[in-house]
Amino acid sequence: MRTRRTIISTFTVSGRCDFPFDMLRYDGCYPASEQEARKLQSFCQDIRENRAVGPFSVELRTCHNFAPTARRWESFLWKVTHVDGAPV
Repeated sequence: MRTRRTIISTFTVSGRCDFPFDMLRYDGCYPASEQEARKLQSFCQDIRENRAVGPFSVELRTCHNFAPTARRWESFLWKVTHVDGAPV
């Protein structure tokens, strides 16, 4: 019986508009650390309160055997800027 290797991928997305939270579900990913989650929460608060925000990046992690869907992120005006994978 062949077993599938799980890949933990860490990738970064960058943008400056509303964060596409549905992409977390779509790519099966989550903030890479508690610090990244807080950073994302703070960014979303700034957007809601119409504060001027510049470009924003957040590091995400996924445990799937596929890369993040960069073109779908781009459809929400967010760009995958870095991907790094390590077999588990």
